[in-house]
Amino acid sequence: MANLVKLGLGHACDELNLSPHFRGHICTVIGRARLIMGILFCRHGIRLLKVAVLALVVWGGHRTIAEGFTQLRQNSWEINQLRPGRAVIAGALYLISQFPSGWFWHGVLNALGQFVGLLKTMRGYYIGHLGNMCRERPW
Repeated sequence: MANLVKLGLGHACDELNLSPHFRGHICTVIGRARLIMGILFCRHGIRLLKVAVLALVVWGGHRTIAEGFTQLRQNSWEINQLRPGRAVIAGALYLISQFPSGWFWHGVLNALGQFVGLLKTMRGYYIGHLGNMCRERPW
């Protein structure tokens, strides 16, 4: 019965006016059903949650980019004024400028016992900062 209380079934089983023997069997069946549903939710629910978060990020990014182009057009900017070389250099300089902070974060994670490779830490650090680029977050 202690395991059923952990599953949140203790009070529901107490409300059944059955003998302790039958109450134990019914609560066990209910507990197993909830456990199976929990496992299925963990398998598919997490995937659905990841897809939903990705969709929100893409939607928010699309809105931000579309709004930026609208503002540029209002200021009589045209796409042929874009200098791709300068954009690549600016992006590279941004990545380089964030490296010391990411390296520090890698050290913090190691000090806390979370041993993650430097490349994975930097990838997570950079991806985590993508949200700072979007003014209007979808959440």
